[in-house]
Amino acid sequence: MGGAIQREDGEVLAFDACELVGYDPQIDVTGHPVDTGRTVSDHAQVQPLAFSMSGMVTRTPFQRPDTTGAIKYTDPDERAREFLKACEGQLLAVLTPKNGAIFNVMLTGYPHEVTNKGSITFEMSFRVVEFPSSETVRLPRPKPKAKPGITEKEDKGKVEKVPIVAGSQEATRAKSGLARLRDTDTVNEVAESDIPIIGQIGAITAPIQ
Repeated sequence: MGGAIQREDGEVLAFDACELVGYDPQIDVTGHPVDTGRTVSDHAQVQPLAFSMSGMVTRTPFQRPDTTGAIKYTDPDERAREFLKACEGQLLAVLTPKNGAIFNVMLTGYPHEVTNKGSITFEMSFRVVEFPSSETVRLPRPKPKAKPGITEKEDKGKVEKVPIVAGSQEATRAKSGLARLRDTDTVNEVAESDIPIIGQIGAITAPIQ
């Protein structure tokens, strides 16, 4: 039974005979040299499967119609070389005689020899390709930091307004602030009742004596 190769575009190359299929599973083991003693290892990584296949194409002619509808004979070994050339960089499906189909495969080499009997043998090598999986992760928004020289203050929540009692320290401070406003040219003609005075704790609810 011969093997076969299928390209992404659906084209298939079937071999007349498949003489040999070789598998080359590999595991990379890390090595860390130390001052004394033997090299130590702490990790082993399984590599994607690599394998080879020896496929033969004979020169038995086959019929293929051209654009005019006429039947012409095409050299099978020439077609096989063109097919494998087009396989470079494409994902393939390889059908092996014993183990069935292997998917997500890339061709890594196809040296070939022409025999005295007019057939051509391809010594093809392949490697299984593994694709990484992606996942979107939403990160929390970072807390804004204060600028250099500014101390971060704790948020105490909502602060209730406390009335300022006439004659208290807060009322005296607010009255002195109003006196300073009278000294400016822009507010000389503004009445006291038109100026909202806000103390450090809350709004002034008592008149200033």
